[in-house]
Amino acid sequence: MTTGCTADPKEPGIATAASPGQGLTTSATPDPGVVAAYIEAVRRYVACMDEDGITFTDPDTRGNIELVGDLRLLKQDPAFLEASKRCSPLLPPKPKELIDPLPPLTAEEIENARRYAECMRTNGAPDFPDPGPEGYFDERSPEWDQDSESAVRAYRLCAPIVGGSGDPEVGQG
Repeated sequence: MTTGCTADPKEPGIATAASPGQGLTTSATPDPGVVAAYIEAVRRYVACMDEDGITFTDPDTRGNIELVGDLRLLKQDPAFLEASKRCSPLLPPKPKELIDPLPPLTAEEIENARRYAECMRTNGAPDFPDPGPEGYFDERSPEWDQDSESAVRAYRLCAPIVGGSGDPEVGQG
């Protein structure tokens, strides 16, 4: 789950600290009780957000939800921000059994992720986090201001380091 309200870190737009996933994990057979409890918590979160007119899809069998609408526009909506603040405590961390393992990155990819983070900080996103040792950005990293003019400028300059287009509307490609 990304910081904010979406449980799917694959939304288009500016690359975030949540891109591309949560880090390497081991595959485990999900405990049906843990999965059921998590999905029920996600449903409570979705219902809470819906009370303020913020719509998400129903959780799938792994508890994944998607925002219905454009998160980039909603991030500026006071109702969305207030609903997020009020409802976030209802959304627990995803159980490790439901986190799909990410493929290992090459040494070059890991170095590029580090260079990307440094480039972002140097060029206008001073709060952009470092990647973890596997080269992935941890979605539990503190939220950074990805919507500021300087962060958008930094993304345009730095995206090619990790194979992005530099176009915030397209995201990494």
